[in-house]
Amino acid sequence: RAVDRFDGSALGARVRAPTLVLGGEDDLMTPPALTRELGRSIPGARAVVVPEAGHMLAQEQPERFFAELESFLITST
Repeated sequence: RAVDRFDGSALGARVRAPTLVLGGEDDLMTPPALTRELGRSIPGARAVVVPEAGHMLAQEQPERFFAELESFLITST
């Protein structure tokens, strides 16, 4: 319920750093719609929803997690 009531849309516009927003397709705590919404709210952010992963994305899909992170770091510097 707390996730459903949270509205962070105004917070995203304040972010000025390069940003990668990662979420799992099966995440119940932070559903994919919120991952995408946060990505849209941060100017220039990259949002990625990873299939077959829940809230523990780095543990459930470590290869994909680190590939996305590495790609982001390479292209953001």
